[in-house]
Amino acid sequence: MYNWYAVNDPRGLGPKGWHVPKDAEWNVLINSLNMDNKYSANGKMKEVGFTHWDTTKYSTATNNSGFSGLPGGTREKDGIFGGIGKLGAWWSSTEGNAELAWWRLLYYELSEVKRGYYYKTGGYSVRLIKD
Repeated sequence: MYNWYAVNDPRGLGPKGWHVPKDAEWNVLINSLNMDNKYSANGKMKEVGFTHWDTTKYSTATNNSGFSGLPGGTREKDGIFGGIGKLGAWWSSTEGNAELAWWRLLYYELSEVKRGYYYKTGGYSVRLIKD
């Protein structure tokens, strides 16, 4: 789990030639996966095999995108961890305002990819993309 300040550190979070995607770059990925179904991107981004996701109620996992999203949960701004096995959340590098930044979320019971913003002091996963 990284807070957004690590994501936005000018030294870079990943190796040279890689970066944390902007909110607009997340939009490109999700829109490309939603071509055949308004809500299909969630399942296309989840790891298949049900090793990590709670599948007791619902799952649309196909991982057709190769993203292989895992349900690592989150760390709330107060330091409490939650959601392991039920959700995966990833930061974007796009700031919402002085306190908030944008993220994307996969949830075991939903078929769409959620978009929102949270306190920069919270902890989410990070995916890097090549420059």
